[in-house]
Amino acid sequence: MTSRLDKVADLIAENISEIIEHQLNDPRKGLITVTGARVSGDLRHAQVFVTTLGDEAAKREMVRILEHASGFIRAELGRRIRLKFVPELAWRIDNTVEDAQKIDDVLRRLRAERGEDGESTEGLDAPGGSGRDGAPPGGDDAEGAGGSGHGSEGAP
Repeated sequence: MTSRLDKVADLIAENISEIIEHQLNDPRKGLITVTGARVSGDLRHAQVFVTTLGDEAAKREMVRILEHASGFIRAELGRRIRLKFVPELAWRIDNTVEDAQKIDDVLRRLRAERGEDGESTEGLDAPGGSGRDGAPPGGDDAEGAGGSGHGSEGAP
């Protein structure tokens, strides 16, 4: 995504989050967190990534509530930000937290297994398996070469 599209997506996500929190008066909504957004190149469509506490049924209900409120949310979005077109909104469940928990569980099991076998657990504590003092592999300037790892390429 280009820098402009990233900025517009962030602006849309931020404003939708505020609209849901402060202006959406649906007693069923519960706690909804907007985790991000992606916009099409022509800015006419936006995928909005959301999550909530609860099981899959609760998440599906959250999406139904948001789909029902899309017209209201788009109208409010149009009042808040200046774009030629207010994008059509598509709601997507963000399972990043659950996926991260599953990965963490697997890593914990691996650490436990390696510990039981008498093997070293060194390298499992740091992402990418560090070689020294928890620093990422690739030398002291690894962050400068690859950035902070918080870009939007792999994010929802």
